[in-house]
Amino acid sequence: MHVKTPLFLFAGAAVLATSSAAWAANAALTAVYPPPGLYRIDIQSNLTQHQGAAPAITQQYTQQGASGSVQIKSGQAGQAPVTTSLPGQRPATMCMKPLPATGAMPAGTNCKAGVPVAGPGSMRYTSVCGGMKLDITIRKVDAKTWEYKLITVDNGAPMTGQQDFAGMRRMLAEQAKTAATPKERAEAAASLAQMGAYETEMKKNAAELAAAQATMAKEQGSGAGVGNHGSERTVIQRLTRIADKCT
Repeated sequence: MHVKTPLFLFAGAAVLATSSAAWAANAALTAVYPPPGLYRIDIQSNLTQHQGAAPAITQQYTQQGASGSVQIKSGQAGQAPVTTSLPGQRPATMCMKPLPATGAMPAGTNCKAGVPVAGPGSMRYTSVCGGMKLDITIRKVDAKTWEYKLITVDNGAPMTGQQDFAGMRRMLAEQAKTAATPKERAEAAASLAQMGAYETEMKKNAAELAAAQATMAKEQGSGAGVGNHGSERTVIQRLTRIADKCT
């Protein structure tokens, strides 16, 4: 399945939108923002979700930009990891649009963005979205490469082992209508059509992990409802410029 913008980047994208007015007002910050054009996207994500007294669940997400393939490896101490591989249909790309002069938070979000801080060839800022704290750094690696590092800390949402599939569908439906080129709109529509199979696979993996977690908690004589249920995630997204235009 080819999904242009993974769900775990939604929060970062929301903060970017909120902060764009501040960026436009500061040349040092806009200097590190990727210019308009077509980019290949490579992603590495590591997630830890706590389960109270039971062992934490970990997940590694890797997207190969050249092929668009995705591998998701989930595990828990004492259990064999579960690996899901999604073959790529085409390179994973993003059409980067010009940085807007003003930003607007998507409806239904509750994020408060901090003031961006510029460094040598980079920009860093923090934000709070409900119970989630975000730390985002954008770094210009070279003339054709940019790196986004997103660290999120969720202070207590219970572990479901599942993604916000409804939110993912809304994003893809919007891309299918408003993406910059006919090709991008067609790709978003194709990804949307495959969401059912993707959701089924992810829920199956989540059920297997939840069952293993419940069994382990019972054997240890401890309830899964005790203790920390927060999560931490680190996402590194590398954008490589491959064309000046998205057509």
